[in-house]
Amino acid sequence: MRAMEWILAIGAATTGICWGQNPAPLPATGCSTDALRLLQPLWTELRALRVELLEDRRATQQAKLQDLEKQLGAVLEQQRELELEQSSRVNQMAEIETQLQQPNLEKNEREELESQMTQLRSVPPGPSPAVQNVLSQREARVRGLLAEQEQRVNAIEQLARQLTTGAR
Repeated sequence: MRAMEWILAIGAATTGICWGQNPAPLPATGCSTDALRLLQPLWTELRALRVELLEDRRATQQAKLQDLEKQLGAVLEQQRELELEQSSRVNQMAEIETQLQQPNLEKNEREELESQMTQLRSVPPGPSPAVQNVLSQREARVRGLLAEQEQRVNAIEQLARQLTTGAR
């Protein structure tokens, strides 16, 4: 905001020939062409500064976007790990079941396999609903934040394009 005030003060000072030194009313077009010619480099510089600020803001927002993408990746990885654990458990149980069906299995091996099967069955199937709920909520929240962040980046890019194409 200070930059804008500074530029307006300079603009007012350079157009003083219109406002302060000329007691006659301003022409319908505003200041003289000399004053406008003097202001043109200032407006060009202001536009360049605005584009530069937008580029910095875009870089910051892009970093936040990447951060959110990493968070989403972590949540999806946790969900995948839970699914793999469940799949592994099911496969283990099937393998033990197959081994238990062998008729020539020794007694101590059978007892060991039955113990493992009992242990596997004592664990509830799949992740707890609470864990699934937390992960689902986290995924939804991160996806929402990600969409908002993408909108911010797109808005900044659009504004920067407007400023750069308007300067030509």
